[in-house]
Amino acid sequence: MEIKPEVSVVILCKGRLDYLRETLPYTLNQEGLLYSVTVVDYGCPDNTFEELMDLGYPNLQLIKVLGDTQFVNRSHGRNIGAMNTTGKFIMFQDAEITAPTFFLCWLKRQMEKEPYDLARATQPCPHKQGTFMVTRRAFEVVRGFDEQFEGWGSEEDDLFERVEKLYRLDNGLTSDDFRYTFRFDPSFLTHLDHSNGSRTVFDKETDKWKSQAKNMKRKKARRATGEFRANLDESGVPYEYGSAEIERLCPTEASGLKRYDMAPTTWEWVASRGDAVIDAFNEIRGNF
Repeated sequence: MEIKPEVSVVILCKGRLDYLRETLPYTLNQEGLLYSVTVVDYGCPDNTFEELMDLGYPNLQLIKVLGDTQFVNRSHGRNIGAMNTTGKFIMFQDAEITAPTFFLCWLKRQMEKEPYDLARATQPCPHKQGTFMVTRRAFEVVRGFDEQFEGWGSEEDDLFERVEKLYRLDNGLTSDDFRYTFRFDPSFLTHLDHSNGSRTVFDKETDKWKSQAKNMKRKKARRATGEFRANLDESGVPYEYGSAEIERLCPTEASGLKRYDMAPTTWEWVASRGDAVIDAFNEIRGNF
């Protein structure tokens, strides 16, 4: 009998192999729950798919998007990753983000308490906004990321708005009731710094702020027209959302030539991050 993961982690990668070498040890060594990690290689120029398939981790799945991948479409790549996973919760994580090895288990618990449909970092934390957890049900009901967003910026905000609206409708909350999202302290996450230029090197519009402005106009226009790329048909089955020709390496096919060493979460690290991280560590350390 196949055991489904509780959480599916999806990481989109386009020219981020150097970051993944540093961050994957933490992502692949989460403790206290059943989970899977899917890395979507969106036409990476640095052989990400080929290098990572040598890791041999049983909870690592690799997807290589084929075809026209000259420019990265972040919404499209993340939709592909989500469609090829099965966890009740989906954790979207940026390639340059690390989290302590108890974070995934702790965050899932917080989602289940209320329960919530969405967990995201408190503001302001623009470099950590792309790392968040959402229920699969909510993600599919709102039809995933809108793939008409191009370049950098706004696709997460757009998804958040639609998931939060769904939660309010489901639970009879008014627009001024802020119980619809679990907010976690951004100090849980470590962001590997990089320049604005490196964020947009694979975008048609390489000016980060111009790209964001265009996407904000796109979001505003869709509110008026309802036009959406990545729709579901009437039976709820995706017919365009996340579609692409892909090459997929499942965990059972991994050759296991090498492994990362365990990436421990030390008490010194936890204590340095403040009360929110200390409390979370104390809440769940009995699982390990």
